[in-house]
Amino acid sequence: MFARRNLKSVVILLSTMLTCAAFAQSEVSTPTIIIFLDDQPLIIPIVKPTTAIEETSFNGLVIDDFESGLRESCSSIDPPNKYFFNHYDGIGGGEEAISTIEVHSGSQSFEEMLTESADKSNFQFRPTGCSGITSYMRERIVDTDEWQLDTYNRLRFWLKAPPGTTQAGNGNDNMHFGTYTRSTTTRTNTYESDGGHWYHHYNIPYTGEWHQIIVDWHPNSKRGVSGSTEHGEKQYPTDELGYNYFDLLTRFYVQIHEDFPVGTRIYFDDFEVYEETRVENVNQVYSLNGVYVPSTNDLIVGWNRDKNQNDLTHEVRYAFQDIHTLGFDNATFAINARPLGWQGYNGMEWRISSLDLSGQTTIYVAIKPANSDLFRQIEIPLGIN
Repeated sequence: MFARRNLKSVVILLSTMLTCAAFAQSEVSTPTIIIFLDDQPLIIPIVKPTTAIEETSFNGLVIDDFESGLRESCSSIDPPNKYFFNHYDGIGGGEEAISTIEVHSGSQSFEEMLTESADKSNFQFRPTGCSGITSYMRERIVDTDEWQLDTYNRLRFWLKAPPGTTQAGNGNDNMHFGTYTRSTTTRTNTYESDGGHWYHHYNIPYTGEWHQIIVDWHPNSKRGVSGSTEHGEKQYPTDELGYNYFDLLTRFYVQIHEDFPVGTRIYFDDFEVYEETRVENVNQVYSLNGVYVPSTNDLIVGWNRDKNQNDLTHEVRYAFQDIHTLGFDNATFAINARPLGWQGYNGMEWRISSLDLSGQTTIYVAIKPANSDLFRQIEIPLGIN
């Protein structure tokens, strides 16, 4: 038996230990502590705190981070098609390699070096084996066994663009992420079905830093269709419920529209898919991307708007915590961004160098069209890579 004078400290100690255990369980009944005082049971209920604690988790998979080098798709042929990630020789010449000098995270990244002059670069992921069968991307990623169908709604990677990369004006783009989608009933010796070749447009500058590129299921254009056409979200591009855009993606590539000289090197790292569980405005704000440049204090965020909303402004706000948790109205107002071009020239941008970012590690930027209550958010690290 514990002496009466020590009872309070014993209860506090047991409450602390059992509360932690109780909160880790999901039982309906209220957890209790039973203490015997003078041989009589004393039942003390443990009540959970009334303050809600939001728990967030990252549900994503690595496509490739290049920490295992260049993974082979067909070992019996010569590069570039020997590897899943390679330089597409259909547009100029190039060589693929692993870099240990320029890395976004870890110790290695992908390096594309141009060996011939061309009016664009072309880096690709090509999941085609020796037999000519093209797999779905999800079948040839690093974390293949963990893929969950109809789950992932974002694809992200990091790009270090070379000197000479110049932005286009008037809402135009200088880079696109090309994709191919194929139905589950289409033959496997092709990339696509029903003309499923899509383009996601970006307009990125040269900064010397790693630029974050986010791909969603809202393409900017489609092969053979007028560039002024607004396609909207393509969550199920083949109308097969249970198989979304990223489930059906086969080959993809990154093309920068620039006449780079021979010897130019372009770096890629940390390709991944993930699930954004918060409801965001992908319909009106898509192809989100951003970068921070420590040497100039430049923060640059780019995105595309609905092509048919040529006069609609987008309100931009920022904070140093997640705006989904903070609330859009509680974030700091930055600007009402106006369209830079007309119809198919639908790129938008917010650039600023006057923010006091000292002591901060991350900035969150939210974009909300004037006629909507929903926004998109991008999280940009402020450290030096």
